[in-house]
Amino acid sequence: MTTFLIFAGSGLIILGIVSALKHELWFSRAILTRATVVRVEGDSPGQAVAAKAPNEKVTPVVRFTAPDGRTVEGRADHAISRRVLDTGDEVEIMHAPGDPSDFRIGKGSSRGSYLMALAVGAAFIVISFL
Repeated sequence: MTTFLIFAGSGLIILGIVSALKHELWFSRAILTRATVVRVEGDSPGQAVAAKAPNEKVTPVVRFTAPDGRTVEGRADHAISRRVLDTGDEVEIMHAPGDPSDFRIGKGSSRGSYLMALAVGAAFIVISFL
């Protein structure tokens, strides 16, 4: 069991480090701009959302102007509490320089996944020595 925990923990730490490096590299090159939420959707693209429920998770669809003048509209890659964001709101987004359709809402979203991998990996290794 100890060997398994050490290997699993090491794997998760390596995965966390690689994910962190990719994440930080993407954000270091990304372009910051403003976008407008044109609608909110449910779990599936195009899924209508019922009347406003503050605890509901919705996926925003945003519209913004790319540096080359094109209007870009796209669906965020993760859901957000409707209490935080709704149709008509302006948000900061970051997009890839060569591909504005590759965007993230906020200045540093999605850090949770690699931080979780690092934390669980470290916990596995610590537990293996107990």
